[in-house]
Amino acid sequence: MMHAASPHRLRTSRLTARLAFVGAGALLLSCADFGDPFVPSVATVAVRTTNQVEAVIGDDVVLAADVRDAAGRPIDGAQVTWLASDLGVVQVQPQGATGALVSARAAGTATVVATCRGVESTPIEITVRVALIQSITITSPPNAVTIPITRSVQFTARVVDERGNVVTGARVVWSASAPAVAIDSTGFATGSVEGAADVTATLGTVHSAPVHVVVRLLATSSVTITSPASPATIPVTQSVQFAATVVDEFGNFVDNATIVWNSSNAAVAIDTHGLATGSAEGTADVTATSGNVQSVPVQVVVRPLATGSVEITSPASPVSLLTNQTVQFAATVRNELGAVMVNAPVAWNASSAAVSIGPNGLLRAIAGGPATVTATNGGVQSAPVTVNVTAISFATAVQPIFDSFCVRCHGFNGNLTLSDNAYDRIVNEISGQNPSLFLVKPGDPDNSYIYLKMSGCSARGCAGDRMPPGSTVGPAALQTMRDWILGGAAR
Repeated sequence: MMHAASPHRLRTSRLTARLAFVGAGALLLSCADFGDPFVPSVATVAVRTTNQVEAVIGDDVVLAADVRDAAGRPIDGAQVTWLASDLGVVQVQPQGATGALVSARAAGTATVVATCRGVESTPIEITVRVALIQSITITSPPNAVTIPITRSVQFTARVVDERGNVVTGARVVWSASAPAVAIDSTGFATGSVEGAADVTATLGTVHSAPVHVVVRLLATSSVTITSPASPATIPVTQSVQFAATVVDEFGNFVDNATIVWNSSNAAVAIDTHGLATGSAEGTADVTATSGNVQSVPVQVVVRPLATGSVEITSPASPVSLLTNQTVQFAATVRNELGAVMVNAPVAWNASSAAVSIGPNGLLRAIAGGPATVTATNGGVQSAPVTVNVTAISFATAVQPIFDSFCVRCHGFNGNLTLSDNAYDRIVNEISGQNPSLFLVKPGDPDNSYIYLKMSGCSARGCAGDRMPPGSTVGPAALQTMRDWILGGAAR
């Protein structure tokens, strides 16, 4: 609590009431008891302070009033009322019967008057002002500081007024004593050139103690290769871009730092920009150097070019064939860079027995059904090509053979009728001459009695001579019969 200039000690008194018995009641006397013969008249009201009081915003001033009668005697129990001319400048709160607490709120002037029974004190003029700045202290950095060229440091200051209070939001003026340091209005100081300067903060006529700033050349602390990770593997003739970060002695990344790249072996050639190229199969260590600081090496392994892809170029998928038809497959092999590998061998593979494919890519349709064909080189497999084999139809391919060579003996007469669409009479039907065999067993021509008879009965015992008599069935017809049975003996 702040006090007025030449303040008097506040006297407090216990309110003592004079009681006058009127009938059965009692009356408490105060300054408002006008006309009562037992209440002395108020002659003077005096505030115990000088007529002019100076205060700082935030101060509290204690005032007290003396109330006296015409004989100069204090009037016990007198109640004083306090009035202020400008409540924006000061605020008055009663303190007991004759005291007041005046709070300074804003810069300006106001008068305070104490009154009792219509008698006023001499007005007390209270002047409120802003507190004067007592000191400025640079709090960050508190001591001498060293920064490299182009680097910065933030300065802050604490401003204290005459009452010892920290002034919040005070805007100090920052200055540097030499061009080595540039400092802006917020206290952000940057090293401009090698040298030194003293930084101070000023508000009005009050200056802080200077903080010495040394600006020095940037020193390298570490160099780190950030990419690629070690070990890095590249094929011959191909390249990989190296990158590195440089950190200064203060732990800051250095932009656009000069880096010298080096390779320990001619297998890797690296240029001034860090682009490393595989010259020959082998291994090399790559390092980056800035100033006199070298990075940890990154190992680079140069390997031969590998297979990148295998593509079946013909025929296009899907392929449709009849049993026993052939088609030539071809494939193109490319390395990992997309270049064609001339005369590169491939291994051909078929997924089912419906087809067979030779080492040169010639495919033959064996039996009805689907199959996929792939080509492989160096562990890389092509996309599959689908082959759909349609089995030979009995109606269009086999019945005409019977009509041409067999029905003159095996028409509607005899034990075996092969005329007029004989399919249901022979497929999965047991041979009358050899009950251990079917006439036609789908998928197995060597256990189909009709095929054995037409091909000469040499595979298994079959009764009688080769049919038809005179061996008039040529190889093509026999192959059609065999392919039809192999293909599942389709209707």
